[in-house]
Amino acid sequence: MSASLSSSLAPRTAARLAGASLLLMAVLAGIAFGLVFSTVYIPGDAAATAQAVADHVSLFRLGIMAWLLTLLLDVVVAWALYLYFRPAHAAGSLLTGWLRLIYSAMLGIAIAFQAAVLCWLGQPEAATMISGLLEAFQQSWSLGLILFGGHLCGLAWLVRRSPGMPVWLWVLLYIAGGSYVLVHAGHLLLPQLEAQISLLESVLALPMTVGELGLAVWLLVKGGKGQTPS
Repeated sequence: MSASLSSSLAPRTAARLAGASLLLMAVLAGIAFGLVFSTVYIPGDAAATAQAVADHVSLFRLGIMAWLLTLLLDVVVAWALYLYFRPAHAAGSLLTGWLRLIYSAMLGIAIAFQAAVLCWLGQPEAATMISGLLEAFQQSWSLGLILFGGHLCGLAWLVRRSPGMPVWLWVLLYIAGGSYVLVHAGHLLLPQLEAQISLLESVLALPMTVGELGLAVWLLVKGGKGQTPS
């Protein structure tokens, strides 16, 4: 993307692009994780996991495509949010954008683990490998979500510095970002407390979701109105 195009993109256009992409990502993530991954991955049962993948291979491929589209949209969102919040604080906006891009790279690595599963379908005694690859996907994605939580906290700071943006929005983003960091750092550092952390994750699922969706809706409805390119 040329510097002239980046600098001339209207704030309203950047807001709409980011908001629409965030909402589409929510739908894709619901398909990829809520529908596909929860169907084929049975924790602690490698044989059942391998059989579930074999029984739903077309659905599994659909899930991989949904993840890839999510990854692409993550890059678009990082760029659009950088442009939108750059007038509030250029360095902070750049750092926040890079946090999302690094998270996206880690998501790409995680998706590669899912794609590798397809190479093992039909292989003798492949159940352990298939289950291990899906576990590696989940662990890699969870690690990336710690950085994603930092990205949301950075957005909260930028929202707070941006004139005309509501207090409730940056509060929600701080709560969502902190929840992501707390839950996924817990998964990584305290595996002996997995049951308690999973319970905490179910409690914090709503604020973790509402923060970014609230930003998406606000950007679509009101973001950039009355502003001119800086």
